[in-house]
Amino acid sequence: MLKDTSCDVLFLGSSSINLWDNIYRDMAPLKILRRSYGGAALRDMLYNYDVIARGYHPRSIVIYVENDLAGTPEDLTVGETFDFFRLLTNRLQRDYPDIPIFILSYKPSLARKEMIPKHEIINALLQEYASKRGGLTYIDVASCLYDNNGKLRKDIFKQDGLHMNQNGYDLWTAILKPKILESIR
Repeated sequence: MLKDTSCDVLFLGSSSINLWDNIYRDMAPLKILRRSYGGAALRDMLYNYDVIARGYHPRSIVIYVENDLAGTPEDLTVGETFDFFRLLTNRLQRDYPDIPIFILSYKPSLARKEMIPKHEIINALLQEYASKRGGLTYIDVASCLYDNNGKLRKDIFKQDGLHMNQNGYDLWTAILKPKILESIR
């Protein structure tokens, strides 16, 4: 366990958070703690909750987990994924009352184009859920990944077509950072 458990932002997530190489620079001057790992699914977040999410003193929390709808045989349905999001946010709100929680939308990717329709459905469910529940804010980090013609940008992904490069994270930073700063003032 970390000695200093206080932070401005507790990032919980999968590889898109874990592989954000410049997250500390991009989010400065915010103090962040990153609790993420590649391949993480919402089921994992709940199973490992006491290790990855408890015992911290954040001023805000950001959630990005997309591997429950990844196009694999282990995938959950959209409904099951939504249920796991609700379980996770319920637990976070119980443990961190009065702390703003940001739910990032599922992002489209070149490697998982066939999953975009399911991602759009879960994003709509998450947006509606957050709008009706206090303390939750849905942030669309997917729309910025398309060009003016509605095509998914290729210049924002690493060679695997799944994970973003710094160009993609720059787009996320421009959207996310001001919202976090506003929430903790």
